[in-house]
Amino acid sequence: MTSLERCQAVLSGELPDFLPVVPQSFMFAVETAGLRISDVNRNGRRMAECKARAGYRIVRCRLGDGGSIVCDEKAFHTGAIIAQAMEGASKLALFTVTLGAGYEEWMERIREEGDIVKEFVADAVASICTDGVTEDLLSRLRTACAIAGLRITNNYSPGYCSWALKEQRLLFSFIPEGMSGIRLTEECMMVPAKSVSGIVGIGKEAERRPYGCAVCTMRGRCRVQS
Repeated sequence: MTSLERCQAVLSGELPDFLPVVPQSFMFAVETAGLRISDVNRNGRRMAECKARAGYRIVRCRLGDGGSIVCDEKAFHTGAIIAQAMEGASKLALFTVTLGAGYEEWMERIREEGDIVKEFVADAVASICTDGVTEDLLSRLRTACAIAGLRITNNYSPGYCSWALKEQRLLFSFIPEGMSGIRLTEECMMVPAKSVSGIVGIGKEAERRPYGCAVCTMRGRCRVQS
């Protein structure tokens, strides 16, 4: 779909193939990057670095064998827990979220100060912000799907519920170039560090099922299970 076709699809109550989202966290991001708004407004590169970025792409899917999910004939080997959570989904939204390069530069300056407590608090705040941007993205997806008469599942990420972290590369192969602002290391860790990637199932029969002990692979043998 072209940009115009995506806009027309949303306006007519249909589901586009991919919908970029720009959360309005600009002023906070500028401040945490240690810059002045006047500097950023006059510098396009800095403006891009200071903004959190989030977006998703929607592709058709089906359940495969052995706890896998197949998209465009490429299989995500998520394991049984995530595959079962995607039952009823006919499409997947593959999403990415990042606070951007400005966060990395800000944290580096704090580390150089040698204040461990300040570094700990800054990291916690950044994590909360990342979660907030992720929830905003998923809320927008949920609304877009509801308009089309569809429901969504919970979101799941590589590295959780027996889904191998190395499948980050397969997930990122579906993301349009330039959308995420994220690069992967050889170990498939994301840079910037405050980034999230994952999948969400979409369909008329899709359900949001519980997280936690109900889906954990340690269920029945965990000493802290409630």
